[in-house]
Amino acid sequence: MHKIISYLAIIGLLASLQLAFADRVQAKLKLTHVETNDKQVEVPVIDTVRQNQPQLNVVVADNKRVLLHEQEGLIGQAKLKVKQFSMQLKAELVAAIQSGGLEAGVEVCHTKAPQIAAGLSVDGWTVARTSLKTRNEKNTPDQWEADVLIQFDKRFKQGEKPATLVTTLSEEKRFRLMKAIPMNKVCLACHGSAVDPNLQKTIQEHYPNDTATGFSLEDIRGAFTLQKDLAE
Repeated sequence: MHKIISYLAIIGLLASLQLAFADRVQAKLKLTHVETNDKQVEVPVIDTVRQNQPQLNVVVADNKRVLLHEQEGLIGQAKLKVKQFSMQLKAELVAAIQSGGLEAGVEVCHTKAPQIAAGLSVDGWTVARTSLKTRNEKNTPDQWEADVLIQFDKRFKQGEKPATLVTTLSEEKRFRLMKAIPMNKVCLACHGSAVDPNLQKTIQEHYPNDTATGFSLEDIRGAFTLQKDLAE
């Protein structure tokens, strides 16, 4: 009799443990009732939030790749506009100087450069030039541009080549890019340290507050500055 009671106690204990284990499993698994053959069957449902978490991570990574791709596209567009600006202005300058001398070149910078910039300022882009030593006061840098120009000059003096001096700024609704303008031979006659007095007189007529002189060959004269308004 005692053995039978002991067996029954053990069986009861095992049954209790089994029920407790089943309750814990049921608590961890989300159970749903499915009707089949007039009976309700409990079917475990996988936690969809956890199951989808890796997919969400992939989406975030994809978004980062998209943003990076978009920024690379904006950089490419900006650099193309810089190249177009530089080539068009240089062609106008060379033609004017060959036909009318340096004074004609000053006239081109005064009239043609703003026109070229305006022609490239389309599709949300604004194209301009700026410098710490401006000839046209309209090209005075804002604080970010001034800071970048100071960094360009510092990097140049540390041995970095002017062609590599490019800085970008990505904001929520605006993308900006600046690319350094090194002093070349064509511009040196009007921006160097030994400007002809007659030429200086012509410059003063167009730019009474000119400060853009005293440069040497390859100095960082200023920078192209571009910005793109981004759609919301």
